[in-house]
Amino acid sequence: MKDEIYSNMYGFWSYKDLDYARLYNYNRELIKIHEGKVLDDVLNGEYLENDVGVCYQIVSEEFFDFTIPPLDLAKKIISSQFQLVEGIGKLTADDLRKEGYYTLYDLKEHPRWAEKVSDVLNRIDNSDGSDLFELIYRWFPRNHPLSLLTARFHNMEEILYLDIETLGLNNQPVILIGLAEHSDRKLKVYQYLLSSKSREHAILKAMLNHFMNKKALVTYNGISFDIPYLQRRLDYYGIEANLKKCHYDLLPFSRQAWKNKLPNCKLGTIEKYILGLNRGIDIPGAMVPYFYETYIITGNVGPLTAIVEHNRQDLLSLSQIIVKLWKES
Repeated sequence: MKDEIYSNMYGFWSYKDLDYARLYNYNRELIKIHEGKVLDDVLNGEYLENDVGVCYQIVSEEFFDFTIPPLDLAKKIISSQFQLVEGIGKLTADDLRKEGYYTLYDLKEHPRWAEKVSDVLNRIDNSDGSDLFELIYRWFPRNHPLSLLTARFHNMEEILYLDIETLGLNNQPVILIGLAEHSDRKLKVYQYLLSSKSREHAILKAMLNHFMNKKALVTYNGISFDIPYLQRRLDYYGIEANLKKCHYDLLPFSRQAWKNKLPNCKLGTIEKYILGLNRGIDIPGAMVPYFYETYIITGNVGPLTAIVEHNRQDLLSLSQIIVKLWKES
C-alpha cells in the first residue's frame, strides 16, 4: 500500500503503537467529506497580514468554570513553609513548630530569623507569582506542588497556555501554534495555522503578540519541547524574541501527583483517567505530520480539521489539568 510506504519513510509511528488502519480510514473520510471546500468553509478563520507575510488565524471560545484556590489560602500555604528562609532546614523548622511558631508571619519578631523572614514575607505580600516561583525553585524541586501554587498569584488574564504542532522533531516548520487566554469565564483559543509552508515566518510573528502582556506560561512538556523548538524557529528567521516566562510545565507536576496511579503520564492518559475525557476519534501528535502532508499533496483541507481540533483540545485540557493539580496539592 502506497500510504504504508510513505508513512514508514517518515518514521511517524509503528503498527504496535497506533491503529494505523483506523487513522488511515479517518484521513480518507475527512478528504471525502471536505472535497472541494476551502479553509473558510470548515475552520471559520481569517487570513491576517503582518509585516512578514500572511497567516491563517482561527479563534474560538469555550465556557470554563475556573474554580481556583483563593489567593489568601495560597498565601497561607506558602507562608507555612519555613524552609523558604535561608538557613532554616527541616530540623530547624520542626523545632520552631515545637516552640509555637507555625507560619513565617509568626517569625517576624523572632530574635534570630526576623530579618531573613521579612524578605520572604515581602515577596508573598507583593503577590508576585514569578518572584515567588523563583524563590521556591531555590529550595524545592521544580515539580513541587508549592511551585505550581504560585500560578495563583498571577491574574488569570496574565496566563498564556501554549501547544504547538510540528512537521517533525528537529529543524522542521511549525505548522500550528495554539494559544489560549482567560477572558471572564471563558477560555479564548487562538490558533495560527500554516496554510502553506512559506508562511511559517508570519505565524511566528503573530504568536509573539500574545507573549507581550503575559507573565506566566502553561504547557505540557513545553520546557523540553515547545519553547526550545519555537526559539530555534525564531532564530532561523532572525527574529529577536525572548520566550522566557514564569513557566508552569504540567508534565513534571502530573508525574509528581499521579505517577503511582496511572500507567503513564501522557496527556491522553491524564485526560482519560483524571479528567474523564474521551476524545473519540483523535489523531495522536505523531500522526500530525502525515495528516498535514496529505493536505499539502492533495490540497484537501479535511486533514487540517483533525489537526486543529487535536491542538484545541490539548489547550483546553491544560486549563483543566492545572485546576486538578491545584485541588490535589
